[in-house]
Amino acid sequence: MPSFRPQRTPVAWEALSAAMIGQLIEADRAVRIERRIAGRWGSAAGGGARGPARRPTGHRDRRSRPAELVSMDLAPSRAAALRRAAVAVARGRCDLDDPRSDRRLLAMPQIGPWTVQCLRLFGRGEMDSLPAGDLGYIKLVGRLAGLGRRATVAEVEEFYAPYEPYRGLVGALTLVGLYRMVAQGPPLRLAA
Repeated sequence: MPSFRPQRTPVAWEALSAAMIGQLIEADRAVRIERRIAGRWGSAAGGGARGPARRPTGHRDRRSRPAELVSMDLAPSRAAALRRAAVAVARGRCDLDDPRSDRRLLAMPQIGPWTVQCLRLFGRGEMDSLPAGDLGYIKLVGRLAGLGRRATVAEVEEFYAPYEPYRGLVGALTLVGLYRMVAQGPPLRLAA
């Protein structure tokens, strides 16, 4: 599949906010929350049969209040973090298109390596950025490596190390191609 690429977002803020919203929750629930936020504070992003689509934008999300975000089913700590990040982006303290801003993001509460790796891969298109802490990778590598358990983040990074400088690309491809294995997770081993 030489033309395969992980799907990027048109604006880096979308990748960051999606990663922040999607931490530790089911993907379907995260998408519903993203749509609520974009519907309230997003900008018009083209038209469709049901009216203009909405795209989240950092400068508009900063106008939100954490309580409003919580009312959209976002955890309180995550709502505060999302607003802090939106304000930093809107005020120019974080340029999400510039990798030098990653350190500033990592210093913010609720933003960790997985979130920044998602920004790099899906927001900037950095094909070597592997969100190794993703549950899909943890389950997949545990199964493919025959660990009989979920892999650690270090084991996921080690598994994909031979594919540098395309670890994110190869990782996304294996998740797409081996989805059933990911969903199943590592085989259970019964205690003797």
